[in-house]
Amino acid sequence: MASAQRQFDVFVLRYVPSVLEDRFINIGILLSERGEAGFSDSRFLRDWQQVRSFDPDADVEMLASLAREIKEGWKQPTERAELLRRMLEFSGAAQLSLAETVVTDDPVEELERLASTLHRQKLEL
Repeated sequence: MASAQRQFDVFVLRYVPSVLEDRFINIGILLSERGEAGFSDSRFLRDWQQVRSFDPDADVEMLASLAREIKEGWKQPTERAELLRRMLEFSGAAQLSLAETVVTDDPVEELERLASTLHRQKLEL
């Protein structure tokens, strides 16, 4: 018996050293099932050295702390909406993309596929 296809929102979190320049590095991806109580998970860079190589002046400790906060809160339905609102209001170094929609019956597999497609880097589980 095949599993039912479900809709998910996908967001990409990027580090942007300067809004005046057209360069960025993807640092995370977030997947969330439509509705408040469905599946949600995220993946972030494992090796923050990649950000340092991209921008030697990057505040990697702040980015790593932000990633931990998002990773912990994103799985909690009660925190997700507030986190999303705050991330969409980010200005400066971290920017969240607008949502894209994917349809899948296996959100874990889809998140891994998206992460590997989006990032040439390894993302932590």
